[in-house]
Amino acid sequence: MLTNSKRSSSLKYPETSQTLLEKMTGGDEVSWEEFIARYSEIIISLGRLKGLTDTECDDLLQEVMFRFFQNSKTFVFDPGIARFRTYFGRIIHGKIIDILRKRPPVSQSVETLPEDPADADDGPDDILNTALLYEWRALILHDAMELLRKEVEPITYCAFELYMVQEMPIDQVISQLGITKNQVYIARTRCVQKLKHIIAEINAADPTLELPENGI
Repeated sequence: MLTNSKRSSSLKYPETSQTLLEKMTGGDEVSWEEFIARYSEIIISLGRLKGLTDTECDDLLQEVMFRFFQNSKTFVFDPGIARFRTYFGRIIHGKIIDILRKRPPVSQSVETLPEDPADADDGPDDILNTALLYEWRALILHDAMELLRKEVEPITYCAFELYMVQEMPIDQVISQLGITKNQVYIARTRCVQKLKHIIAEINAADPTLELPENGI
């Protein structure tokens, strides 16, 4: 059973991960598919960072997901004790170590032997944790943009996305969307203000993310 931690704000972060976990513990197959789609790129990216082959990265993805699946019926997550990102990173780290340990021994001189993977779980992996934080920032910024998209009119978001995110020249934005220059500026101002509010709430909930104030 998951420990609930609701906030009065309409903002859906950081409950995104917890909501997914709650659905997964109930056996929701769609939620499992969503969970895999949301986090698979992060898992594979971290595996590659630690030198895993493509095949080993596929194994890593399966092992991490299987670990969550195994624990889904009895999983207890308390965000007051540890952030989901921290818990998630520990599982990935542990599974990477398991895969490295399964590699067949290679004949090498003592001077060229790599660090024993068995020693890698004695403490935190700073490189992996830094990479995880980088990947997590990108994921949460995407979430923030999705929240913004849902809070404004479609044409307003499109104007903002084209002009501010894709940096399309304003004349092209006007031509593509069939709106005036003033409407583009209004869309920019409105979206920037809302996005700053979303980012501020995210940073307040998880200060270690240190997301840029305007999110772009």
